[in-house]
Amino acid sequence: MAEVNRTMSRVRPCGGDVLGALAASAVILPQAMAFGVTLFAVAGAASAAGAFAGLIATAALCTASGAGGGTRGLITAPTGPTLILLVSAATAFRDNGLAAAGILQALAMTIALGGLLQLLIGLAGGGRLIKYIPFPVVSGFMTGSAVLMLTSQWSAIAGNAPGAAWAGWQWVPAVTALATIAGARLLPRWLKKIPGPIAGLLLGMAVFHALRAAHGAAIPGEWVIGVVPGFAGAQSIFSGAELPGLPWTMIVTAAAALAVLASLDTLLTAVVADVATGQRHDSRRELMAQGVGQIVSAAVGGIAGAGTTAATVIAIKSGGGRWVGVCAGLCFVLLAGFAGGLGRYLPIGALAGVIIAVAFDVVDKDILRWTRLRHLRQDAFVAMLVIIITVTYDLMVAVGAGVAIAIVL
Repeated sequence: MAEVNRTMSRVRPCGGDVLGALAASAVILPQAMAFGVTLFAVAGAASAAGAFAGLIATAALCTASGAGGGTRGLITAPTGPTLILLVSAATAFRDNGLAAAGILQALAMTIALGGLLQLLIGLAGGGRLIKYIPFPVVSGFMTGSAVLMLTSQWSAIAGNAPGAAWAGWQWVPAVTALATIAGARLLPRWLKKIPGPIAGLLLGMAVFHALRAAHGAAIPGEWVIGVVPGFAGAQSIFSGAELPGLPWTMIVTAAAALAVLASLDTLLTAVVADVATGQRHDSRRELMAQGVGQIVSAAVGGIAGAGTTAATVIAIKSGGGRWVGVCAGLCFVLLAGFAGGLGRYLPIGALAGVIIAVAFDVVDKDILRWTRLRHLRQDAFVAMLVIIITVTYDLMVAVGAGVAIAIVL
């Protein structure tokens, strides 16, 4: 009987890991694809390739983090702050004269170098120092990133379709995005077992295809993702002949910023996971595993990421434990390799709606409350300053300025 009990105790965590991975995958699937599409649009690359990049990145990051075992229950995927940093870097590369292929290679090298630096931060025990960044700085940075996420989706919902077939119907992507946002925010109140991003995506797709059926004409290619290339979309970053001509100063700067940002984002999520599991994460092991995941992601054509709070909490509540990250990574390997045909039915407007809904959740609404409390007004000032610098200038400059002012105050 005792042997049976021991066997059952080994089986239950495995089953919980699978259930937790499936629940977490449902949460991060829409935003992983949406973030990849947004970044590749800035680089001038195809939406389908961007969707694959988001999927394969999640597979690499989750698998590496889960195998490292630094944080029980942690789920890693592309996040809003890492997306905005890479969008800023891609814009700088484009302004430097790089074509689409060069921009993608520069981004890949940025992610790989950022992963190496993140690994070194973990090896040197730098995770303990990152924890001391003042909370108002983190709050302002996250809110500023949310504002940039919102503004980055304008082109996706503008509805600039070619030709005259859809003249007068340019509002379809915007309506699709609004339906997605409404679904993500409202449907979970009644359908509690369906994650908000999935509920929103399904409603957005339903509205989009209902409008398409009402119109009757073929869908403009710019309004849907298209067929995701699968494993054929994986590209090595180490074989390009253009490496010597890349803007390495810009790459190194962006990589350093990415390493610090991804580490901070991950450690904040690790603290949330600790509260949910009652255990304590190992920041050294976690950051080293995250660094390896970033390098692998870049090597196979993926983007960067970090720990994701919502997916982590859902994975843990669904029974996820020690191996939930690895199980989630395997789910995304299957999605990246064999679910490419679904991209023909995924409207970009719906993915834009997912990003907008996520951005609303990232905004720290407590900042406004701080302004009304005398003893917290200094914190509100620091957070507002970080938001302004983040939106108008640069993310890491905002963090540095916020930390400096917080120290002075």
